[in-house]
Amino acid sequence: RIPSFEVRLNGPDRVPFDEPFRIELDAAYYAGGKVAGQSVEWSVGEGAWPISPAAWPDYSFSTYLSVGGEYRDEGVSASESEDVTDDDGTATLSIDPRAAQSIQSRYYRIQASVRGADSQTVSQTKTVLALPPFSIGLKLPRFETGSMAVKPSIVVLDHQEKVLAGKELTL
Repeated sequence: RIPSFEVRLNGPDRVPFDEPFRIELDAAYYAGGKVAGQSVEWSVGEGAWPISPAAWPDYSFSTYLSVGGEYRDEGVSASESEDVTDDDGTATLSIDPRAAQSIQSRYYRIQASVRGADSQTVSQTKTVLALPPFSIGLKLPRFETGSMAVKPSIVVLDHQEKVLAGKELTL
């Protein structure tokens, strides 16, 4: 049977992992009007995410190993919660990456399922990347000839993969 309403999830695609973020659900009938007072089931899965910006393929970026010690494969964890849409057909989920067991970059796969008045369920999924507020990329020449001095190229990027100019580093 074709659903009588749609569900949209709104929120950031990338966040720094040192602050909370929110995902807002908006449920509306195709014929107009909001899906108010209906049950919402939130499901959140999370797992490790590598830092490898596509625009910087020759650079190696700082990882969990460089700041957190030994790597632990945490696998994928999941949590579930319930809510109800308000009079505007919305519900909000807050996630705090600081509550994770490690400081490793991670993804959150968020699914919201709304059960309509006709007992039909409509679901929507959104993935959010929680990344360090900044990452340090290092590029070294493949072959060094004539000198023992290493001359690296260094870039510092924010969680949106934009260059952070003027960031002070000590090597």
